[in-house]
Amino acid sequence: MDKLFLEPVQADYATQPPTEIIAQQLDGGQGRYRADVLGGSTIVNVSWILEDNDYQYLWAFFRAKTNRGATAFLIDLILEEPVMTERTVNFIPASLKLDGKSGDVYSASAQLEVQAIPEDVDLDNSLVDIWEATGGVDMPGYLNLFNIIVNVNWPFLDPVIRDEGGNAITTGDGTEITI
Repeated sequence: MDKLFLEPVQADYATQPPTEIIAQQLDGGQGRYRADVLGGSTIVNVSWILEDNDYQYLWAFFRAKTNRGATAFLIDLILEEPVMTERTVNFIPASLKLDGKSGDVYSASAQLEVQAIPEDVDLDNSLVDIWEATGGVDMPGYLNLFNIIVNVNWPFLDPVIRDEGGNAITTGDGTEITI
């Protein structure tokens, strides 16, 4: 599958999450809700600020590699995760357009239909548990600590937790942390 190597302007992202729940409003009380279609696609509005060559590449890619939007392609996007993730998308028909031109700088936009990725319920539950335990403070630090324990300490069966450099991690009073 072909990949578009132009990064959309992150400040201009706008997403429309899939509707996976059906709601029935009831007179005089709370509505009823149930799951409908799980793993639905997401609609994302993206835009690019491009120079001449990049603008020409975008349209050539659209025509040649996606068959004017009929064929799916890959692009790096930030959606459910705080890092760029390669996603499979399609152009929504008739959505790729030139928004403006100022000198040699072009502004283009499109709507993309992003295919759903399988959910990792265990990871989601772990992230919620870590956030609730830490109050959201230094979540990457805690996740990195788990990485160190699993990938640095356990392979050597060392009861002392060590950083990536092999140094013992200690508490504030200098006591080594052990498992």
